[in-house]
Order: sequence, then structure tokens, then C-alpha cells
Amino acid sequence: MDRNLVDAVLDAAAKVVAGGAISANGHGNVSLRVPGAEEMYYTAAPSLNGLRPEGVVRVALDGALLEGALPPIQGAVVSMHTAMYAARSRVKTLILERETPGGELMNIDMVENYPGYPD
Repeated sequence: MDRNLVDAVLDAAAKVVAGGAISANGHGNVSLRVPGAEEMYYTAAPSLNGLRPEGVVRVALDGALLEGALPPIQGAVVSMHTAMYAARSRVKTLILERETPGGELMNIDMVENYPGYPD
């Protein structure tokens, strides 16, 4: 794995935790699409709190694990992340959240860089 990309994911995860954007237990995920490639780096650890490099995996945008260890329970969340990257590529995408309609979007005032609107 590219150490610079792993570090970028670790830095983003630390900022998410420090900013209070997720619950105190750190449950959540961060991903980073690899520029110029059909893959992403993704946090596969159970918590973003104290995330270490081994908690980051490399995944193809079709969901195939390329490098690292990905717990089976992460499959649905990986699919949501890859769908968002596909949507940014002008592919029609539908994400259904069963637990909370709207998810975290219902708790914030503004969404930056939303793929549903032109830049």
C-alpha cells in the first residue's frame, strides 16, 4: 500500500474524531479514492479512535479486496463508499440506508462536495 495514502486516511480519520463528527466510540469509516485508479483506501477497523495503519485496506471500486484484512460485516459499508465514488463518475447510484433515513446527513446543516450537485 502507498504509505502516503494510508497516512492521508489516518489523518482524515483523526480529524473526524477530533471534530466530534462521530460518536464517542469512534464507530464510522473513512475512505479515499486513489487518484487515477479504480480503487480506494478504506478504514476497516471497528473504530476510528486510535486508528493504526493496519486498520486501512485497499479495495477496488467493484468491492474486491486488494490488500489488507476486511471483516465480512464491512461489505455493505464498502458498497456504500464505492457507490458514492461511482456516483461522482456520473454513474446512476442509489444508496438505501435501512436504520436511519438520511443517516448523518439529517444531523448537519451543510454538505460540501456533494456528488448530487454540479461543482
